[in-house]
Amino acid sequence: MTIPELLDASPDGVAVVFGSHRVSYDELRRQSHAVAAALGRAGVGEGDRVLLLMPNMPAWLACWFGILRCGAVAVPVPVTASDTEIDTIAAEVQPAGMISIRMFYPVVLRMRTYTDLKAVMMVHIREYLKVFKQALFPLLSDRMGAAASPATRDPEVLWFQQVVREGGKVAVPVSDEALASVVYTSGATDRPKGVMLSHRNLVSNALQLKEWAGARGAGSILAALPLSQLYAVTGCIHLGALLGATLVLLPTFDMNDVMDAMKAHHPTLFPGVPSMYMRLAEHRGIRGAAVSGLRACISGGAPLPVEVQEAFERLTRSRLVEGYGLIECGPVTHASPLDGHKTGTIGRVLPQTEARIVGLESREPLPVGEVGELEVRGPQVMMGYYHAPELTERAFHDGWLRTGDLAVCDTEGYYQIVCRTQDLIEVGDGRVIYPRDVEEVLYEHPQVLDVAVVGLARSVKACVVPRHGESIRTGDLIEFCRHRLPAWKVPSAIEVRGSLPRTADGKILYRVLQNELSREAFVMGDQI
Repeated sequence: MTIPELLDASPDGVAVVFGSHRVSYDELRRQSHAVAAALGRAGVGEGDRVLLLMPNMPAWLACWFGILRCGAVAVPVPVTASDTEIDTIAAEVQPAGMISIRMFYPVVLRMRTYTDLKAVMMVHIREYLKVFKQALFPLLSDRMGAAASPATRDPEVLWFQQVVREGGKVAVPVSDEALASVVYTSGATDRPKGVMLSHRNLVSNALQLKEWAGARGAGSILAALPLSQLYAVTGCIHLGALLGATLVLLPTFDMNDVMDAMKAHHPTLFPGVPSMYMRLAEHRGIRGAAVSGLRACISGGAPLPVEVQEAFERLTRSRLVEGYGLIECGPVTHASPLDGHKTGTIGRVLPQTEARIVGLESREPLPVGEVGELEVRGPQVMMGYYHAPELTERAFHDGWLRTGDLAVCDTEGYYQIVCRTQDLIEVGDGRVIYPRDVEEVLYEHPQVLDVAVVGLARSVKACVVPRHGESIRTGDLIEFCRHRLPAWKVPSAIEVRGSLPRTADGKILYRVLQNELSREAFVMGDQI
């Protein structure tokens, strides 16, 4: 099955709600055909790459399915990406098309100088202004000058609304083994890489999630994640189409919008990242919010602190479970069962997925209960990295994808992520510290909202973010740790910060944090 076929097989009903806007699955199919026909008439065909650069809106879905329906390859890019990041991606994939909003017309002008753009499609956002007025413009305030650009006078620009009015029908034969999308990693640990995913990879992962969700997934899905993230594409768009569920789409994750959406639409499934659940658990109105309809919340993208999970479930009386995956895996490989999940674990492997723990040096499978690197394989695992055969070869070991994460598996098949291999802290005498062991202790402190622990000069340093309105004494936190940790695991220093550096999908940028702390230590030493 290909992704357009997935959409074609979805039952009719409301596909997406966005403020006062509603689009049915029948209309979404019609719009995707119109987009595919317009791209085809402009010369975009099988295997051509098309950049998709726009904020969350119903047109995003039509354009995603439309790109794939004409046999092209979708390359989603977050609207928060810098000009340098956009240009780097475009220069690598050499797109034949780009679909965006008028604010990004200057990007089109630049791309025309170094790519062979055949089609440019813009989406008027005026019909969504009421929804966007608080969310979009602050997000893109540094680009507002581009709004007055002469995109409307460019005869080569196609306009989504006009394309939809003109309609069209496309029947391009597409293999399920064909490349469907190139999705770039966040660059949390190294240079962003273009992950190549086939139709089979993406459809397989959606089907796996459907089996995991079961009857709990039916109804509506709260989509507050950026649609440019693969987690949202698979966990919201594709899963929603398979279930015939309605996407309650938000332009951004805004607390008031989330509360309003819960009260108005009673979503049954909420895919999110830990930082979202942290903020929700802190919100004063969460106890009175209409969250009773939520059958399941799944957290991915970054480790979910146990304290956050327990606080959220206690306040909302809904089920919050943790999942795990990588963009390289479409992106989900593990998820906790919605009934009988184990707190602190990422659950079990999804159907048709295999996982094992191997030694860092031996690369041989380890016994149950021992910590090693997690390797996975299954139908959702990527084709490889775009134009990077050497990186692709290094990513696999005997047909297994190396995740780069240290993990442990128990006798019941539940996996727990320990840390990234490069985040392991060596403190001498052969002793190592897993950052999460220290972080979980600090999360237990009632004044702490967010934590990151890094190694610095063979010692442990913690950075903490206080809860709203709280004032933290670092000495008290160190004493708190002394009562709960062995002496050699207690942080030598704790720094209070307003926020922690994170990727768009919620991962803490440990490398960035460590570099910042190293520079600070160097400056202090230089001053002394």
